[in-house]
Amino acid sequence: MKIFRPEFFGGVLYDSQTLRFRLVQELNEEPDVVLPPPSKVIRKDILSAPVRAYFELTRRCNLACKHCFVSSSPKAPIGESTSNLIRIIDDLADNRVIDVRFTGGELTTRPDWFEVLKHAKNRGLQISVNTNGIYLNLKDVMAKLTDLKVNQVTISIDGAEINHDFMRGKGSFRKAITSLIALSKIGIPVRTNTVLTRRNAKDVPQILETVHPYVLEANFFHMRPVGRGVNQNHLSLSYEEHYHSAKETLALRKKYPKLSIMHFEQSYRERSVSKKDTSKLDDNFSHGNTTINIDCFGGVWPNGYNTYQDNRQLLGNLVTERLSDIWNFSEKLDGLRAWYKAIFSRCQRCPEYLSQCPGLSPEMRIAEINQNVNNNFCINTDEPVPKLYGNFVK
Repeated sequence: MKIFRPEFFGGVLYDSQTLRFRLVQELNEEPDVVLPPPSKVIRKDILSAPVRAYFELTRRCNLACKHCFVSSSPKAPIGESTSNLIRIIDDLADNRVIDVRFTGGELTTRPDWFEVLKHAKNRGLQISVNTNGIYLNLKDVMAKLTDLKVNQVTISIDGAEINHDFMRGKGSFRKAITSLIALSKIGIPVRTNTVLTRRNAKDVPQILETVHPYVLEANFFHMRPVGRGVNQNHLSLSYEEHYHSAKETLALRKKYPKLSIMHFEQSYRERSVSKKDTSKLDDNFSHGNTTINIDCFGGVWPNGYNTYQDNRQLLGNLVTERLSDIWNFSEKLDGLRAWYKAIFSRCQRCPEYLSQCPGLSPEMRIAEINQNVNNNFCINTDEPVPKLYGNFVK
């Protein structure tokens, strides 16, 4: 299904099968659904609202993975009340957000997860789920996901069995694969996420051989030094290792032509703003421009990693505030947008950009600033990193 959301420059064209979107100045195809235009054009330098919201339903998890950027565990907070989560979903729908990706923690550890997602579906939102695939009652979870008609379920597969279990706990690999196969059998589109480290980068061919009969998409991305990932930074890929991993992984597309294989920060690039799509908006990251993140207490953040990097990036709270006010009037968000734009421009001027370097990793810049962590993924020493960050994050 193609969904069109009008904007001052044209609009957003969203594909509910691929969960991808394009910013377009004019429609060259007939959409299945046209959302109402904004009741009022407030600004002409940003979208009228996020296209996608990443909604962390809970920080609680039935695992305690060594590299978890959320630092989830069975004792982590469950999050806001059901009524407040539903109120937030109503705000997202009222603001013409198209897509909500529900995350955790492990969202199925919340007793009300189905009720919350059902409400989102009833409000017309396109919904997808990130999960570890470990359930107390597999049959019950499959029945609920079928009822919801979720657009996609993403399961984390962090290596061949020995490396996946090293990071996620003994026995977790086989349970995740069992869930992945079960989802495929009932016709739910499945994607895998793999956090790449020096332990598991060599496992990519084995991962693809294992999952390709059951999934439509496999996404590979480097570990961020966030949350418990800080303690695993010694396993982080180097610049050269990341490039070679991307080159070797993407070469496997020929072997698996029916499988969408993603690497080299493809997901970030696809969600970013490109001036070539609309001359009215400048090139920029997705963070706070096409997407927004909501934590399990209603806090609003530019990006999911930022939630666990710097509390000063908190933009507001949807339990007590409206999304439209934060999106349009937050001076802090505008400052972050300007900083992201400056970093994006620096990446674009670098001869390594999209050659051996994907760029597009502002959370690594924040790790440099706040945690004194070396950014393995940038070798540009000729041009200083923009210093705007500390001017507005207070």
